[in-house]
Amino acid sequence: KSEQKVPTESKTLKGRSSYRIHRALRATGLLPSKNAYICLKAGISADRVTLIKTHKGHVSKKGLVSCGLLWQCSVCRQRLLREKRELLKTVTQRSATNNVMVTLTMPHKKGDDLAHMMTTLRDGWNRFRNDRQWKHLQKRLGFKWGVSTTEVTYGKNGFHPHLHVLLGYLEDPSGVIQDIKNLIQAIWTRVCDAFRKDGVIATSIKHAISVTLMALGLEEYLVKWTCADEVVDSSQIKKGKNGNQSIAELEMIATEQYEVNGSIEPELYFTLKEYYKKMTGKKFFQPIGEFKKYSQYNIDEIDENPEDEPILDEESEDGAETVHGETTDGTENNGTVTLKPWIWNGFIHKYGIAQKLIIEMENRDNVYWVYQWLQIEFENLLPDMDEITIEFIIYDNVEIYDPILDAGFMGKS
Repeated sequence: KSEQKVPTESKTLKGRSSYRIHRALRATGLLPSKNAYICLKAGISADRVTLIKTHKGHVSKKGLVSCGLLWQCSVCRQRLLREKRELLKTVTQRSATNNVMVTLTMPHKKGDDLAHMMTTLRDGWNRFRNDRQWKHLQKRLGFKWGVSTTEVTYGKNGFHPHLHVLLGYLEDPSGVIQDIKNLIQAIWTRVCDAFRKDGVIATSIKHAISVTLMALGLEEYLVKWTCADEVVDSSQIKKGKNGNQSIAELEMIATEQYEVNGSIEPELYFTLKEYYKKMTGKKFFQPIGEFKKYSQYNIDEIDENPEDEPILDEESEDGAETVHGETTDGTENNGTVTLKPWIWNGFIHKYGIAQKLIIEMENRDNVYWVYQWLQIEFENLLPDMDEITIEFIIYDNVEIYDPILDAGFMGKS
């Protein structure tokens, strides 16, 4: 599959990376889960698909299915990470604790199995939390809550999984932060030594830990995908450390290769394929202590989908139902495109132009161009179908509302 040619692009797309990545990985057959391929399809019960160009410049969607796979799906990942950031903000503000972030990693070498490394890292974290000296320190500083997140980068030594742990204390730890660091280093070294005796990990403990006193607001660093934001181009992607590359970087390299050449280089293809397969079912976000007490949400409701089951979410991305001209929450929009589900699933989603359409809507200030754009895309994708038939299919199943035209206009421009 990595060498199979697919329709090429004259140049890389200009738009939000989450949609570009989703389109490339889906088109090249890279994702191991069938549920990742149904993301952005029209739901079974949906009578229409609606795309709204909001006043904020985003595209709100209604009638589509979400797979809910954080590790594999770049589109659902953005939504899940936003929810977790908001949850973390709520907990830090309500608890009013003094926060410390700890990063833990285990030595590894190229060729080590990612799934095995993940299990070893989690087992090590559990041993660390049960250490008597650690429990004593937690009690002395008035530990209230914590949360751990998993991050994986890739470099010359293969996959590099590590944990970011945010800890909230009643007491101010700033005066003893070096003592905390020394203790964590000592405990984590003992943990690594125990696994080393079993022949589970390599011998080096370089970059084993880091400890940082967190200022208010910096807790968002914990919930990230090594991307600065929902990036517009790959130059904005945050780089991995110590010569490693983040998964976001690898995904963007693969995406650009697909957009230019219609394929992904085999080594990169199989590296990403192994990552998606081995990380399926792994937890990204794990609360500790009284985290739930300070949260206004049910943690299970916003967690990633570890069991790899689809989520039929037919609400708009912004959580508001839409009508022509405005959403029900009162915000104006810059145009609406409404499509019948069969043309969305049978053509637009099937042939990989759903993401391109959403990107194009985000890039433009209006939507009156959609008919002509679809006409060109369909003609390129369906060269055996005559122009009149394509035009009939589009104009009979797609409706646009554009506020810059007559307020009463709907239909062909």
